[in-house]
Amino acid sequence: MHAIDNSAAGPAALPAQAEPAAATGATPASRATPQPQAAPAGAETRVPDLNLAERLAYAQKLAQAEQQLLQSEKMASIGQLAAGVAHEINNPIGFINSNLNTLRDYVGDLLRLIDAHERGPAEARAVAEEIDLPYLREDLGNMIEESLDGIARVRRIVQDLKDFSHVDHGEWLWTDLHKNLDSTLNIVNNEVKYIADVKRNFLAGLPPVYCNASQINQVFMNMLVNAAHAIRARVQQGDYTRGLITVTTAVEGEDVVVSIADTGCGIAPEHVARIFDPFFTTKPVGQGTGLGLSLSYSIVRKHGGCITVRSTPGQGSCFNLCLPIKGGADTKAS
Repeated sequence: MHAIDNSAAGPAALPAQAEPAAATGATPASRATPQPQAAPAGAETRVPDLNLAERLAYAQKLAQAEQQLLQSEKMASIGQLAAGVAHEINNPIGFINSNLNTLRDYVGDLLRLIDAHERGPAEARAVAEEIDLPYLREDLGNMIEESLDGIARVRRIVQDLKDFSHVDHGEWLWTDLHKNLDSTLNIVNNEVKYIADVKRNFLAGLPPVYCNASQINQVFMNMLVNAAHAIRARVQQGDYTRGLITVTTAVEGEDVVVSIADTGCGIAPEHVARIFDPFFTTKPVGQGTGLGLSLSYSIVRKHGGCITVRSTPGQGSCFNLCLPIKGGADTKAS
């Protein structure tokens, strides 16, 4: 069975059943979440004797530690994707550089034509024929358009990366989740494009969600990279040459549901109950932090939502993220 990593760039393979999670048909109330286990009978529970000021200070330190952990995991995720992002940037930079070199030659030819025109029409016609002026005129326009497109691609990647990695300050805003999904897909594109197609089943008119957009992007990234890695495992096994990742959005009552399904290797039944545990991973030491899914679970719970998964070994997994449209427990006053 494919190794599981509970990190953003962790194995993307979760197999087994853990709570049905279809894109539609499951209400938030029907999505059970792990419950804390009761202390053994007769066990004594000791609560530190803290005054109110000490408790507030303790809570503040805990919140700061959680934020630092989240940011560290985010940076680790980006670090693991850095080579792919660099590749995505290098491609357009490569053809822009090539176009500029050709453009330099074309400018030289055009300057020769101008000089020849000053010496007389006959010489100008000869130079125009020599440099193939009609072709040069057409190719110049194509090169400029191609270069502008490449610059736009680089700018988009850099902006998406900047938005994703921004150290947020707990700012909650009304957010277009479709825009966030597209932005995150751009960042993980190099992980996905060689082994899977992405199908977007976006609900037209999806309402904006009041949330911490940067944190929700982290959750999307974890799910998408996991899906890509799960599919890669099957590609390497020779099951197929390309898999499919399906991203679906829907509205259920007062909630928005984002479903990310893959045709990867799935999660082993014995691992399903532990995939959201901190530091749980079946990958070798040094490959993943084991925090991606755990932090994703924490983020979604902080938003007053829930996250569930269903998985069938050898067939794939589906993660459902349910988020209250108007924000959850940690919502700041708007």
